[in-house]
Amino acid sequence: NQLAAPEPVVTDVPGAIACEGTREYKYTYVDEKGLAFVWVYTYTIDDTTPPVVVCKKPVVVLDRNGQASITLSDVLESKSDNCGTVDVELIGQTAFTCEDVPSKTVTLKATDCAGNIATCEANVSINLISTSLVYSGATKGQYSDPVYLKATLTEETSGVPIAYKNIVFTLGEQTISATTDEDGIAFAPLTLNQKSGPYKLV
Repeated sequence: NQLAAPEPVVTDVPGAIACEGTREYKYTYVDEKGLAFVWVYTYTIDDTTPPVVVCKKPVVVLDRNGQASITLSDVLESKSDNCGTVDVELIGQTAFTCEDVPSKTVTLKATDCAGNIATCEANVSINLISTSLVYSGATKGQYSDPVYLKATLTEETSGVPIAYKNIVFTLGEQTISATTDEDGIAFAPLTLNQKSGPYKLV
């Protein structure tokens, strides 16, 4: 007599795998007499889908020494993959100086556990520090007498003084320079030797 076989029962379910590879399932058939047959089915998983990586649009401001830098977190907006984890590498220049203004391009390389690769490019905007130079020296003087020129250099946003920077004063045809001190102040005496009249100080 033929016996009707019931629906197979999955008796061994493997855990999920994080990447490409194989999964093996065991199905067991048990008939009405209690006789069992084990059927093994192997699924092969081939991950050919690249990960997804999205770049930010980073902006850096050079410090008073003319330097700035970025890290991976400054460039990486997001990363994802259909099957597991993603490793991301920052490729390109990460330290910048005045020579790099106004921008540089860097690349993010994303690799998933199956070796699939995706990239994105980020344009790093490099800005000079915003400064403020305020003149507070003499505004008039007598011919052949010295006048005292004075200006204060600070960071525009924070107001922090900027020391050891050369400031050039030009009054008509006369020019003199001075270096800012710890308080950001440049001070220079200039003996007037031009004809009387109004002159623009720059």
